[in-house]
Amino acid sequence: MAAQTQTQVSSQRDELVDKIERERISTFEVNNALVMYNRYILQDLPFDGTPSLLSSGHTDALDILINKSFRYEITILRIVGYASQVGETTDNLSLSLQRAQAVNDYIEDVFINHPAKYGQLTIASPKIVGKGESDLPVPSDAFIDNPRNRRVEIVYRLVYHYPISPDNSQATSKFWKIDFGPAASAGGIPLGAFSVGGAVGAGSLTMLPDPDTNQTSSITRSMKFDQLGISVGFLGQIKKLKFLQKIPGFKRLLKLLDSSPKGNYKKTEAVLANIGFSVDIISTGGEFMTSQALTFDEMRGMHFATFSGSVSILGKGEGSLIVLYSDYFLTGTVIFGFGQNITVPDLELQFVPLGWIFLGSGS
Repeated sequence: MAAQTQTQVSSQRDELVDKIERERISTFEVNNALVMYNRYILQDLPFDGTPSLLSSGHTDALDILINKSFRYEITILRIVGYASQVGETTDNLSLSLQRAQAVNDYIEDVFINHPAKYGQLTIASPKIVGKGESDLPVPSDAFIDNPRNRRVEIVYRLVYHYPISPDNSQATSKFWKIDFGPAASAGGIPLGAFSVGGAVGAGSLTMLPDPDTNQTSSITRSMKFDQLGISVGFLGQIKKLKFLQKIPGFKRLLKLLDSSPKGNYKKTEAVLANIGFSVDIISTGGEFMTSQALTFDEMRGMHFATFSGSVSILGKGEGSLIVLYSDYFLTGTVIFGFGQNITVPDLELQFVPLGWIFLGSGS
């Protein structure tokens, strides 16, 4: 940059007095927040630090910056002082550091003694630097005082958290819980020992609190799911193994577990006769974590695959390993469940290679 003459500097002086410049260094989004790194520049500081290092106009400008902390999170990171080229180099280096220190002292005084003047303000031991005549923003002819070089630059971070809409559509979290309710069969095709068929059901998806996104409550939405799976009931297959019939007491055990003879399971038969269906598994739900914080809208289009096993003797217990995946994540969870004592005995394995989840719009 070409050096400025005294005439050029003089013509700018009136425009620069108490002028505050603001520069954007970088901007990016993190989870549900907008993060900005800014530079706040105080120019035309009192020459030679007299009668004071900061004028009333500069302290007013600092109050404007501090006042932003009522709307945003403000963290002061770095304060850098400069001096023009008039005077001794060593004196200017000392003066630039004094200017930076004066700005820090003013902000620190507000932070300690006047809490009513700020909101979310953090000074976090900012780095205070005096650069004197080095790295001047406006190089000038030697011994020319440029008011833009008598400055202090304040580097700070501003964080704006996006408001959460009434329907929680903007809430984000990495932590979730899914509950699969009872599934009703949509028809099956027997293939020897196996059965291939579909099922439909309902459940819920819960967004859990996440301290990284300021999500402090649990939000639950209903969901429906469809699945296509393969199952095999082992008890029926075990009964066909003739060599097991020779084991003492085993044949009698199989007879007790047989649900075919009328009267073996009177309670089950009575319930089924009265209500027409059995009480299925009550799920405890499974918690899982995604690699990034997501909204409910971003959880739409989620698919799943499961491998589960269940044992039914008087009651029913089940454990499922579930893989959940979408365009945003691939993760897994384990769900355990139990049922009431109206189930008939069986030992079953089920594999669901493909399932669809349809998320409700309400909360």
